[in-house]
Amino acid sequence: MLPPHLVPLNFDAFAHRLLRDLAGLIHSGAETERRLAGVLGISQSHLHNVLNGTRKLTPAVADQVMERLDWSLLDLVETNEALALVDRRQAHMERGRDTLFVCCGVGAGLCFPGKDHGEVIAVPSVWLDRTEDALAVSAGEDSEMDGVIEAGDILLVDRSPRVRTHLHEDALYVVRANGESVARWVRFSSRGLYLVSASTWSEPSEWTQVVRPPRYRHEIIEGLIIALVRPPGRMFQRPARPFASN
Repeated sequence: MLPPHLVPLNFDAFAHRLLRDLAGLIHSGAETERRLAGVLGISQSHLHNVLNGTRKLTPAVADQVMERLDWSLLDLVETNEALALVDRRQAHMERGRDTLFVCCGVGAGLCFPGKDHGEVIAVPSVWLDRTEDALAVSAGEDSEMDGVIEAGDILLVDRSPRVRTHLHEDALYVVRANGESVARWVRFSSRGLYLVSASTWSEPSEWTQVVRPPRYRHEIIEGLIIALVRPPGRMFQRPARPFASN
């Protein structure tokens, strides 16, 4: 038997465990096959065939079974496996690589990338692996981003051309607006690009409109904020949306 940290936790593994536990409900006498099929919302013949391997468990049926039984994937993970996964992720988070760190590059009155004094900081590999051109930069004051970014926060920014041209509305960017570099979300419409701050998140009429053809967006978008950390002693985390931070 493979040790916990080597057991592949893929769909096939979870499907096998789900079928194992369903069969266990029947074999233990807790449920009959007919009654369990009714609870799961599938026919008894279909349940019988799936449990016997005659028919394959599809993702849609698996989701339905989990929902009907109020189970989650965590219910299919053994305790020793969960502990091993937590230990492995913690070790991966702690392993870091030196990354160029510049001061005061994002915020009111500041210009990205900021002041390069030749400093570096260790950034966990789990975050660096998501970037193509990484830079760590400290943030300055920006009252429009209160609750999301504070002065002194360190932002991990990907400056690669790809992330500056292929934009996503769920992502937080460093943008150039009115001669300064600030952190903003972006929204699109037929009228152009809109910049959204934490303070204007729920007020579309207050969003800042930038009328520029799509091919020039890279002049506005200076980088994608992958993660941020609040010194001292905090860990890098994904930027939160305003409703998740208040």
